[in-house]
Amino acid sequence: MKIRNKFTLFAVIISILATIGSLSLGFTNLKSVDDLFKSRQEEKESLFDQLHKLKSSTLLSYAYDYTYWDDMVALAQKGETSNFAKENIDPSLDTYKANATWVYKPDFTLVYSVSNLPEDKLTSFPLPSEDLRQIFGNNLFPHFYVKVGSDVIEVAGAPIQPSSDIERKTTPQGYFLAGRVWDKTYLQEFSDLINGEVERDDDDSNQSFFETDKQQGTVVFRRDLAGFDGKTVTGVHAEIK
Repeated sequence: MKIRNKFTLFAVIISILATIGSLSLGFTNLKSVDDLFKSRQEEKESLFDQLHKLKSSTLLSYAYDYTYWDDMVALAQKGETSNFAKENIDPSLDTYKANATWVYKPDFTLVYSVSNLPEDKLTSFPLPSEDLRQIFGNNLFPHFYVKVGSDVIEVAGAPIQPSSDIERKTTPQGYFLAGRVWDKTYLQEFSDLINGEVERDDDDSNQSFFETDKQQGTVVFRRDLAGFDGKTVTGVHAEIK
């Protein structure tokens, strides 16, 4: 083989190797971007889930803490006779960032309710007593969502039991439910906490509510909010840049 041909062949080989190296580097960088984005996605979804759990815990604590109480037993059995509810339940709404509470007798007759919403909205619980029997029959400490018109209400419940029943094992003397409206103000609190955008999304088939942008690191995901029967009531979409 002539020297010129050898140099030509050598140059071609070098060119091919350089091209392969460039392509390999490109694929590596692409894989690196995908891995980084996947890690960021998992991190932001975990952050949202933890904040959701934390915010819900105040409503769950409200229902739990206010229901092993002799005075609450008396309220559920006899109704309001001594201003106990007005002096203890009414002001507690703001403390626990709730919007309404409902107290029921053991037969699910409503004996007391209060709401801090305009026009006494939600003074009546949005589900019938038959559903309440099913709810507490399945779980004495339920946590679920219910849609009322255009509103979505987060609900936590608990059985009413004597002060001495710290282990919560005695027969329920009544039932207590607390509700929180997921309105624009509440969703904005979520948005501020995650440094992103959180919005209601009633269409679970809407997969492009926000636009994902891997290059910019924009994370998008949806979370379903379930009713007492486990079926999706609505959902929220989150976008975090």
